Amino acid sequence: MNVTSRFPMLTPAVIALCVVTAPLASAASILISEFMAQNGSTLKDSDGEHSDWVELCNAGTATVDLAGWHLTDDALDLTKWTFPATNMPPGSYLLVFASDKDRAKAGEELHANFKLTASGEYLGLVMPDGATVSFAYAPRFPEQVADLSYGISGEAASREFVPESAACRALVPANAGLGTTWVARTGFNDSGWITGDTGVGYGANYTNVIGLNIQPAMYNSNSTCYIRVPFQASNVAALTALSLDLRYDDGFVAHLNGVRVAAAYAPTTPAWNSMSTGSHDGSLYETFNITAFKGALVNGANVLAFQALNTRTNGPDLLILPRLRGVQSGIDTNNIGYFHIPTPGQPNGATLTNIGAVVKYAGHAPLIPAVSDTIVVTAQITAIDGVVAAAALRYRVMFGAETAVPMYDDGAHGDGLTNDGCFAATIASGIASPGQMIRYRIVATNSAGVGARWPLFMNPTNSPEYLGTVVHDPAVSTNIPVYHWFVQNTAAADTRTGARCSLFYDGEFYDNLFCRLRGGSSSSQTKKPHKIEFNDGYDFRALPGEKRVDEINLNAAFDDPTYMRDFLSWETFEEAKMPYCFSYHLQLRQNGAFHSLAVLVEQVDKHFLRRHGFDDRGALYKAAANSLFLRESATSYEKKTPDDTNYSDLQGLISMLTSSDAAAKRRFAYDQLNLPEIINFLAANVLLQDWDYGNKNYYMYRDTYGSGEWTIFGWDKNLTFGYIWDNANVVANNDTLGGSNGRGISSPYWNSWNALYGLIFNINTPYVNIPDFLPLYARRARTLMDTILQAPGTPGAELKFEKRIEQLRQMIKPLADADRSKWGWPASSGFFRHPHYLIDEGCTEMTNLFLAPRRVHLFVTHNVGSGSIIPNSQPASANLLFGTVEPVPASGNQDEEYIELRNTNTYAADISGWRLSNAVEHTFQPGVVVPAGGSLYVSPRVSAFRARSTSPRSNEYRFVQGNYKGQLSSWGETIYLLDDSGAVKNSTMYPPSLSAPQRFLRVSEIMYHPADPPAGSPYLNDDFEFVELCNIGAAPLNVSGTYFSAGIQFSFGPATFTIPAGGCVVIVNNLEAFETRYDTNGMRIAGTFAGKLDNAGEHIETEDPRNETIQAFTFDPAWYPVTDGGGRSLEIVSPDGALASWDTAEGWCASGQPCGTPGYLVPEPACTALLLLCLAGCCARGKSCRAL
Repeated sequence: MNVTSRFPMLTPAVIALCVVTAPLASAASILISEFMAQNGSTLKDSDGEHSDWVELCNAGTATVDLAGWHLTDDALDLTKWTFPATNMPPGSYLLVFASDKDRAKAGEELHANFKLTASGEYLGLVMPDGATVSFAYAPRFPEQVADLSYGISGEAASREFVPESAACRALVPANAGLGTTWVARTGFNDSGWITGDTGVGYGANYTNVIGLNIQPAMYNSNSTCYIRVPFQASNVAALTALSLDLRYDDGFVAHLNGVRVAAAYAPTTPAWNSMSTGSHDGSLYETFNITAFKGALVNGANVLAFQALNTRTNGPDLLILPRLRGVQSGIDTNNIGYFHIPTPGQPNGATLTNIGAVVKYAGHAPLIPAVSDTIVVTAQITAIDGVVAAAALRYRVMFGAETAVPMYDDGAHGDGLTNDGCFAATIASGIASPGQMIRYRIVATNSAGVGARWPLFMNPTNSPEYLGTVVHDPAVSTNIPVYHWFVQNTAAADTRTGARCSLFYDGEFYDNLFCRLRGGSSSSQTKKPHKIEFNDGYDFRALPGEKRVDEINLNAAFDDPTYMRDFLSWETFEEAKMPYCFSYHLQLRQNGAFHSLAVLVEQVDKHFLRRHGFDDRGALYKAAANSLFLRESATSYEKKTPDDTNYSDLQGLISMLTSSDAAAKRRFAYDQLNLPEIINFLAANVLLQDWDYGNKNYYMYRDTYGSGEWTIFGWDKNLTFGYIWDNANVVANNDTLGGSNGRGISSPYWNSWNALYGLIFNINTPYVNIPDFLPLYARRARTLMDTILQAPGTPGAELKFEKRIEQLRQMIKPLADADRSKWGWPASSGFFRHPHYLIDEGCTEMTNLFLAPRRVHLFVTHNVGSGSIIPNSQPASANLLFGTVEPVPASGNQDEEYIELRNTNTYAADISGWRLSNAVEHTFQPGVVVPAGGSLYVSPRVSAFRARSTSPRSNEYRFVQGNYKGQLSSWGETIYLLDDSGAVKNSTMYPPSLSAPQRFLRVSEIMYHPADPPAGSPYLNDDFEFVELCNIGAAPLNVSGTYFSAGIQFSFGPATFTIPAGGCVVIVNNLEAFETRYDTNGMRIAGTFAGKLDNAGEHIETEDPRNETIQAFTFDPAWYPVTDGGGRSLEIVSPDGALASWDTAEGWCASGQPCGTPGYLVPEPACTALLLLCLAGCCARGKSCRAL
């Protein structure tokens, strides 16, 4: 089991001074890459305990099975703890908790049978021969401290091939004569081109970075410019990563030695005079991961070539400013040391040098001081080398100069006891005004004079420089969150270049962050929206109960008099139970003074994906520019994850959406679109009437490694609830504005020009239409209308939107009025032409001019009774029938099983939130609507269902959902269908479909805790473990492919293996040991198993070749103590009895013979008689098998 999940954010406990290295012995690719010997708060095990841990890394190129390998903290006992079967692919990480809990079951959390000693000891990894040390910290690792890990440096060596200012040549082509010859590394003569340095371009915004002004040759002549950047490279085989950092305006295509490696806002096949497909600001570097193309790099001379693209021939500016960087392998076994940020299950960072002391804790009290409070700063400081000679506190108010005061450990300065390692100093009261920021850092030296600081401030652009707090301001009284934002260069913070800042929120201080201007049209207004990016390892707790994030968006809501449209949109998405950005209103205070009423909006990124249950490895694209209708070149979109330049999957989506092949498009929709999520997305946007949601402001996501399906996420919800571009009126019921044929802004068909939306709407103009999905969309829209918007005539006191608007108005009105008083209203433009309303008038406008007419428009005007598409409410009697249930696929792949549900109604049935229960568990995602007369297939693994070799499968227009939990049992079960209230709507009981092993193969005897061997034996008692299985049938039984799936690891394999009728077979732990204790003549021994039976009891499962359960039971040593090391085995009383008896004491007995009767089925009467004796307490224990 590979442990690669992120761990909780570390508490502020860190370092200060000197390193002690340990010799390393390395003989294999498996390394002990990191460990922690004092886990105070870094990582919890599955028991909720902070156990020590050891991390392994496979630094090789092949998968390694750790079965039989050993981990030890004793150089004289190299086989102290043994790994179960555990595969480690190349580049993977594995955690073992050094907890002394001794758990070694494959696929489960691993725990060694020892703990680490913080004062230092041996730690080694040993190969299966028990003698070869693969890797070790020897003779001992140095002293360890709480929540500080130790290990191998993972800092990769960075190499710069093309710096920011590099020699280059450029040409504005006059015709197509060069073709693509100019991108080649060799064979092309560019001596006649213009020479200069990067960046190449022109324009007032880029004057300070232009090294080659191309304006005279390009302006009013061509929208394309060719650029060649020559450079040298060496030792390219050592590279593990390659990236292109680029500031570009507007589009580009990049080639490395003739290989296309990156592009943005560019046609798929650009011509000599192509224009960019969108506009892009070049003020910031964007990084393109081109590692996939590092093979194009050669030792010696190379060429990085660009086709720069402008929006038009007379574009006002242009820029191409590249940096090309490589990274070599980061694992350096010659560089070991401490890590200030532990990374269990993740690549290591850089080790710390010159460490003489460690700051285990640093903090202050009170947490939020008043002006009159003295602040006591304490720090737990421990010397690693020598003693702590001196410590000092350096603090500053706002952006003033530092003041230094000594810290004491004398018991007289609020530091606790004398010489207890807790140092303290005070910051005097009255030094700062209410709302001001106080920051501080700690410096210390050991007796050798080695100094250090905390925070470490190792990276000036990605780490905190200070700890800090904010002085309480009693004048700030509000019932919404308050963000205290401190930025020295406020002008820079309002630009895309950005500035460094600090933020205090909810009792936590975040220092040295990056903030900048964000947004499109809104960024040009006087009140600016901002983005704040947090340092690695110091993620922001934006919302209680949710995981931390590494960036946030602070929207200005300047054009919205209600300040609610963005927030209400996300809240509506949440109510519709679809992926939404969490959002809330906040008071933003800048440098101690009121700045604005802002709206926080979550960033759509890996954190967002994980929060909503999506695989963050999937492809994520952003439609960031105007006029992106999923009809354009895929490179017009911004690729967010993974960080590469492979747009082929998005291009494939666009190609299918714009195809005129009706059958292929229909198959694609069923097999590669997340139809419920897309339908739910469109239905929710009908309520909002979102102006911009079809031509930009959305993300496309593909579950690349799962179902392969495409999903859509929303973004930027300011033009909603009646506000539209370049219009002074609130619009709620205008079906002609912005569209033709009644498909304008207010219609259910709005934005049908988006090829995806048009597919669902059955308006895929000018391509072929597909009618399947329009009824599903209309039904889901009606559900959301009923539950969220509510019908005309609903009593006012029950209207959800109106109630929520009034709640929000009361909550934010004081801040909204203050915001308007400070910032006024936007200047008149296409973005804002509305009346200058305050919040009260704005809310009245939204309620009366949008919500009320919107209800009539959707419920009445667009009802089926009026000739439109919205159906009446779904009948309460709506139900589905069970169709085919296939519990045992013919392929033997259990992931191909399925359950069919049939909609025999004359209307599409919305089963969002309905559930399957009992035999399996599954809740249908919002947006699951089953077409009238259609079927829905439910699968444990959708990708496996679609890969079936027989019908039903992909390419057959099958609507399939998954992945349900559990597996249909071949023993036969009942499946229940429940609606979203939990009421049972239907059920079916499918019959058993048992294999021969399920009917006749039984575990008949278990020796889980054998008696100890005689003195001097080379074996341990565990070596004598065995399990016996018997055939209770009247004919020979072929058990090929049958295996143990829990308890021990053993498989009978593919070769035919037959057990005679009434016969037995034995599997053993150690055959050599077994043969010294038992007479094996005539005994059928199938082989040896991996793992060990647990003396404390064990859950055992056997499965047939179809992966169907034969038996699953748990035995308990307390049933018969004589079997727990006393030399007796557990024998089943009735091998052909009810399967439930294997889980009971009455179903078993202790063997009548010492050491058991492996290979021989004990007759039931004899076993029953012994059972009675055992229950009467007549069985002695404590004797060895030999004595018995």
